[in-house]
Amino acid sequence: MRWFLAGLIVGACMMRAFGHDASEPNADWFNSLKQPQTGISCCDVADCRAYDEQSEVRITDGTYHVLHRGEWLDVPAGKIVERPDNPTGHFVACVHDFGDTAMVLCAVKGTGT
Repeated sequence: MRWFLAGLIVGACMMRAFGHDASEPNADWFNSLKQPQTGISCCDVADCRAYDEQSEVRITDGTYHVLHRGEWLDVPAGKIVERPDNPTGHFVACVHDFGDTAMVLCAVKGTGT
């Protein structure tokens, strides 16, 4: 099941890659992100964005959550990428929508989180 889901994510990311916003100044950095447990791409700039730590990120019992389309999503600890070169300075999460379900593919802590 895990490999099936990984295949779906890779397929979805490859389909989206053609539509990413190359004008985003940090597009190369976003596109370089890899999921820590699998090494699979976190998709690209189309799925990743910086979140405002004051209103869109919270920590409950040691677990990060991001506000995505009005819903708080858990950020599993195994999805957090250790990247001190975060050019945004903010908490970044790559979230992919699978119909009615959204999944955090990976996240990078900001300088203040």
